Amino acid sequence: MAGLAASVLALPSLAAALTLDEALRLAETNAPSLTAQDAKIQAASSAAIPAGELPDPKLLLGVQNYPVGGPDRWSIDQDFMTM
Repeated sequence: MAGLAASVLALPSLAAALTLDEALRLAETNAPSLTAQDAKIQAASSAAIPAGELPDPKLLLGVQNYPVGGPDRWSIDQDFMTM
């Protein structure tokens, strides 16, 4: 029991002191905010449209003012309001 207690008390003395340069290096390599910032920059650069490239054209088709009642119902060419 005494040997176990002595070994537990001796462990902190075996650890080397951490210098400022080592602490900064460890902080730079292990900082999750830096990893998140790198991912954010990579996502923004991959989402940007390259210069000179146009987006894909889209065709939209629709009918407005389609008559469903009255004498011109179900006809898109008889009603003057149909576009």
